[in-house]
Amino acid sequence: MERHLGDEVDGGRSRKPRTRGAAGAGEAVGRRPAEPSEPRSACPPIGGGRFRPVEGPISGLTWGVDSAKVISTPQGTPPKPSGEDMTNTTTTRSRFTRRIAAAAALVVAPVLAFGLSPAAHAETGTQHYQGCDDHKDDPIWDGVKPPAHGVGEHSPKHPGRNFDIQWPGHDSTRGWAVHPGVDMKTTQDLLVVPTVRETGIECDNLLRNDAPNYFKHAYESIHFMTGGPDWALGINSADARRLNQLHIHLTRLYAPARDDIAQAVKAGKVSTDEHKWVDQVVEVTGHNDKWQDSKHQYRAWITDSVDANFFKKLNDDIVTPLNKQGKSAAMAHETLLVTRNPAGKGFVVLESNTTSGIHGVANIEGILDKR
Repeated sequence: MERHLGDEVDGGRSRKPRTRGAAGAGEAVGRRPAEPSEPRSACPPIGGGRFRPVEGPISGLTWGVDSAKVISTPQGTPPKPSGEDMTNTTTTRSRFTRRIAAAAALVVAPVLAFGLSPAAHAETGTQHYQGCDDHKDDPIWDGVKPPAHGVGEHSPKHPGRNFDIQWPGHDSTRGWAVHPGVDMKTTQDLLVVPTVRETGIECDNLLRNDAPNYFKHAYESIHFMTGGPDWALGINSADARRLNQLHIHLTRLYAPARDDIAQAVKAGKVSTDEHKWVDQVVEVTGHNDKWQDSKHQYRAWITDSVDANFFKKLNDDIVTPLNKQGKSAAMAHETLLVTRNPAGKGFVVLESNTTSGIHGVANIEGILDKR
């Protein structure tokens, strides 16, 4: 039933206000006739008068509630009018279409209100990725963070002091940047950094099945690095890092370390069975700040792909078993490195810590060569 400005609701029927002090007071004034070019609709207009929309699925749309009764429409069919309420039951296609559009808007509006882009989600197939933030300032994060509230300049089209920025599906929360370790001229020392706030290796969200694969993105960024084929991708523990935005070092492997890894693989000390990773301990030569060599122990495993979530593998294959053995282990203590297998196919993954009983390290810097 159409309502007009100034109508009052009385028992579900629309009446004009009574005129005080006039002749014939108390008698209802006659209804305004329907527009000749458009028949009266069986459904009241959405948002008119005291009418308020009620949420409901499109297939069984609920049209509205007034002060006296509920008007509902099962399966999208307009309600039957009563003879007293309606003089014409014809509903034009255009008015019905407008009501469907208005109801659809009620569904879409909350999505947009939360800032979620349907187009972006259609491309990524997932929701935005929730980062891990310690709410502290960090210069690496300042160098890659995307525009927010009009602040910031880093994006795929405006990378700033980055060699590259990628946002899969235009979603910065799943993106990464190839950031200089020292300057834009030193391309043998690079960092691969998430473009969402991510403190470091200890963040629980990195273990999720839908977490971005930052090691794979780092591997796909090797072409930005110069200095030969002995590349290495390494991340330090929370115990032994200075900065608190997750960054994977993309640089060269120290040559003596490469030789030790190759020798261990040839000797059969490193297998492709990830369940043996926790027990496959090898000695690898590294260096200190003065480039003096010393050996430390690492747990090693060979994999044929970089598609795995290495953070989750580390937690499941190293940290969890060590805890079951009663040893002190946590992701915050772990350091991790991925490099090519110098003695065959695939990739070698190295893990170390200083808390679980091996002569290990807390950061990976000793077997990297950033010169």
